[in-house]
Amino acid sequence: KVKDDIRGRSGRFEIPALTRGEMSLNVRARRAGQGVQAIVPKDITEVYEWEMEEEYALLKLKTFQRSLLEKYKIKAKDLYKGLFKELNRSGKKFLVIDLRNNYGGRWEMAYEMLPYIQQEASSKYFKKSYSWKGRSKSYKTPSKSRFDFEGKIYVLINGRSFSSASSLARYLKEFGGATLIG
Repeated sequence: KVKDDIRGRSGRFEIPALTRGEMSLNVRARRAGQGVQAIVPKDITEVYEWEMEEEYALLKLKTFQRSLLEKYKIKAKDLYKGLFKELNRSGKKFLVIDLRNNYGGRWEMAYEMLPYIQQEASSKYFKKSYSWKGRSKSYKTPSKSRFDFEGKIYVLINGRSFSSASSLARYLKEFGGATLIG
């Protein structure tokens, strides 16, 4: 259930999902050799799906795996620019980002979304890394994009949202004020 604070309207949106128990049953059935099988797409939907519904947009980011990104020639910067440009033009006030079962991969898939989700311009650093030799590197928060999303963001996560997918969830919460669900 979501509420649009700007227009004072509220609504209920349902996104199909499995419960944890249903997921466990599927795993057990596969191990037992029964007929429950995951559908394995052989197109770009292996990586992401983008849907524009009446009241909201849904972005399912399924993987950030290097081999699949290269296979479909997906560059994070170009992908997000196109999606957020369309979202900006649509006037949608709600964005749902589904990171469930995304094991992560390329870190730029998390980093490159920052210009589009920041609530306010910031010059602070968003990340600091350390090498084995003790050297550190700080990463500045990028400038806001002219296609930044100003609506409410909801992020779906679960126990299988790892690595750069969990970093993206953190950035969405910290910089975009997103609500994490899961």
